[in-house]
Amino acid sequence: ATASAEPLAMVREALRWRLARPVLVDVSDDDDTDAVFMEAFRLGADVVTANKKPLAGPLDRYRALRAAAGTHARLLRAEATVGAGLPVMDTLEMLLATGDRLVRAEGCLSGTLGFVMAQLEEGVAFSAAVAEAVRRGYTEPDPVADLSGADVARKAVILGRLSGIALAPAPVAARGLVDASLAGLPLPALLDKLRALDAGFAAQVAAAKRDGRVLRYLARVEADRIEVGPEAVPLDSPAGRLQGTDNLIVFTSERYESRPLVVMGPGAGIEVTAMGVLGDILRIAAERR
Repeated sequence: ATASAEPLAMVREALRWRLARPVLVDVSDDDDTDAVFMEAFRLGADVVTANKKPLAGPLDRYRALRAAAGTHARLLRAEATVGAGLPVMDTLEMLLATGDRLVRAEGCLSGTLGFVMAQLEEGVAFSAAVAEAVRRGYTEPDPVADLSGADVARKAVILGRLSGIALAPAPVAARGLVDASLAGLPLPALLDKLRALDAGFAAQVAAAKRDGRVLRYLARVEADRIEVGPEAVPLDSPAGRLQGTDNLIVFTSERYESRPLVVMGPGAGIEVTAMGVLGDILRIAAERR
């Protein structure tokens, strides 16, 4: 098989066996695994994914993926795509299953950027904060996916689609910490480019501090728009009180209108992401028992 067909070939070969409750798990960063998912559904497997790209890609491909899951009565779980190990999708499913309707979702959806912002508050240079995030395994394979806002934008799109808020094409306004054109650079070259931004970020942090605010990377998901980018927020706000890699998701719904529902906790790292994937596998196993 060719390199592009290899995952399909692997799935077909594995599912030739009479497996009782097969589950395909995708922890890759591939762009085209939606076709693999649809083949897995056709062959009788459920799917668990930590890969955001199949769910955040073109809307017609997302709709085809959901339709294939429905046609073949298969389950698609994606907890780790938005909040790593946090029960974001689990909470959302509970709200929707009990008749609630989401109006808006907002918060800090990147443990990586949360860590970088916390480092900036402590006086660490921007380039050094990014280097430390990479060393700790917090970033995507290409750190620019985090720093440009692309990864948070994907999470926001997934949140909008799975919640039912943004089922129609919605504009995504993404303001990154760096330009997306830096994608693909080797880490030493990337860090060299980032050093030129150190003074500017230090000035932003100082200006926010003078106003009693801190920098956070926020996402807002509404029916007609999805917006992600850095903002200076009050120090005593929920986002302002975040520490380290913590994520924060605030659900405003018909039921939780005057006092929105908040999910908060660690949102980056191999261990918590693995927990999110394992939790999805266990939920599928319970449903298929």
